[in-house]
Amino acid sequence: MTGGTIHVHCRLMGPGEHWNAITDANPNACPAAGHEYSFEIKDNGTIQLRKEEAHLETTPDGYAVSQISDTDSAPYNQWIGMKLVCQKQGSNMKVEGWRDMSDGASGGNWIKMIEILDDGTNWKLPSGAVSAFNALPTGSGNCVKISPIDRILDMPGSACGLRVDNTKVNFKKFSIREINSA
Repeated sequence: MTGGTIHVHCRLMGPGEHWNAITDANPNACPAAGHEYSFEIKDNGTIQLRKEEAHLETTPDGYAVSQISDTDSAPYNQWIGMKLVCQKQGSNMKVEGWRDMSDGASGGNWIKMIEILDDGTNWKLPSGAVSAFNALPTGSGNCVKISPIDRILDMPGSACGLRVDNTKVNFKKFSIREINSA
């Protein structure tokens, strides 16, 4: 299987452990470890935040209901800056998606497109995915199913990533930073 059917211009992922759950070419990978937050701009113009609790290859998938921005503008043939911000706030996780359409001129004109304060109860798997999640093995080592099923994603040792499916995209000015929120 190559590509996929999500048709994403670009997806910024992190913090997450999706890297350990890629199963297309590795039948021994860990679907239970596919948890991450992501900010996506899709080819149909949808701008959204996603929360993946498990990397399931079959429907229902392991994604919580996507948080969709009121703005649906993802132009072609133009530089688009994207920023995913995940910040722990008490026992919650604030997740934000930002966009810049100025090609970074003078530091960019960053506009917050969408945000959610994930408290573990307000951003959940759809009911049809819960039984598939519960059927996953608990695992061991780097293959650990999050517990409980509905929680914020604040596990230590996370990774960040970038993904593009079914489209040609050029990249520039890419960086990943961890900032102390204290």
